Amino acid sequence: MTAVPLVSVARPDATFLLAQLDKLAGWDPRAVVRLQPRASALGVFSAPPLGCIAFVAVPAARNDAAPDDVMVGVDDLRAELRAAAGLSPGWPPVPAGSQAEDTVAFEIRPTQVSSPKLALLPPRAGWSATSAGPAASALADVAEAVDEFRAASALVADDAARQDLAERIWGRPGWAELPRRILHAAALLGFLADPGVTVHAAVAGSWQRLGTPAGQVFAHSAGSSLGLLSLSTVR
Repeated sequence: MTAVPLVSVARPDATFLLAQLDKLAGWDPRAVVRLQPRASALGVFSAPPLGCIAFVAVPAARNDAAPDDVMVGVDDLRAELRAAAGLSPGWPPVPAGSQAEDTVAFEIRPTQVSSPKLALLPPRAGWSATSAGPAASALADVAEAVDEFRAASALVADDAARQDLAERIWGRPGWAELPRRILHAAALLGFLADPGVTVHAAVAGSWQRLGTPAGQVFAHSAGSSLGLLSLSTVR
């Protein structure tokens, strides 16, 4: 009998993953994530619509049947997680610290979906730290860029010009010389929810990274189209 490919995470971590998946699905119902289950952790790469790659990792256990590296549809993974956790689509969040010993075991099966945006992942090693500071500094840059875009876009008539405007604004360097699109993606994903936490900037070749306690966001300077959405839809 073929073993079912299972990954197990604590219930609060399942809640955290579902919140991330819900945000991604809100931007693009056909979004894809790239999962990398390991012996003691589950890594999840995603591609927010700001021309960058986001990464979160949660403690996890897996069996031998679980794939080492696989892309799955966000909606499929959300449904699997909800079913495994016994949650309905309108699931309530689990309060922090409650049911901490509960685990959620869910299936991860190879699928036919793929995403060119997740084909090239950032390197695991070779990073050089460039700066560290409070999340509030990064949030201030995001707020400034949002205000700039809203003011400038009010004077732009067509979508193509608005897209060019967004790419210029979010491609500029912000806190720690990171592209503002990295900072914006981190804010939208909730990685900067606590303005007092320390965040870190690093570089590795043509890659740049923002590291936070909740997750990481990467940008590759050799990338082609940024694929930015206007701020009216990315929120």
